[in-house]
Amino acid sequence: MAHLEGLFDDSQKWGPCSDAKRTISDRFGAVPGQKSNFYLIDEATFEFVTGPNGKKIMFSPEEARAIRESRVKSPQPLRIQQDLLEARQLKDHLEKTPGLTKTALARELGISRFELIRRLNLLRLAPEIQAKITAMPPSLSHRCPISKRTLRNIAVIADAECQKREFEGLMNGDYG
Repeated sequence: MAHLEGLFDDSQKWGPCSDAKRTISDRFGAVPGQKSNFYLIDEATFEFVTGPNGKKIMFSPEEARAIRESRVKSPQPLRIQQDLLEARQLKDHLEKTPGLTKTALARELGISRFELIRRLNLLRLAPEIQAKITAMPPSLSHRCPISKRTLRNIAVIADAECQKREFEGLMNGDYG
């Protein structure tokens, strides 16, 4: 380490001012026994992972693999299944709480009375349709070919057989 003494002390090597044309390799080139060309080679491997804001971030392969594995999604229930379950729970809450009105429940949930009724109207679907929705397999995408909005149009149909025909058309992609 004695031969490096004063190497990074600018006042001894360059004086009080620098001409800004010298590099760190010039400094190391002045050390006796050192080659004039000094290179730093990094042979470390790395991988890029897209961060939450969309920017690519560099990690070691082990860290990148751990991040990717933590992001693997497990199948989730479809959104429409969650909506149907919520409608059942809301109806049960209304029935089990004496004196609770739809308006009071909507206020308690922080939604409009109209939105509460729209959620409850999913229960007007034929029991067979509700059973088919409940039996749908979980999905990685959380998306479903049917939505609450399309089912609302079917739920307003009074005839259960007509509802079933419309639902089958929707599931087959014939719903316009």
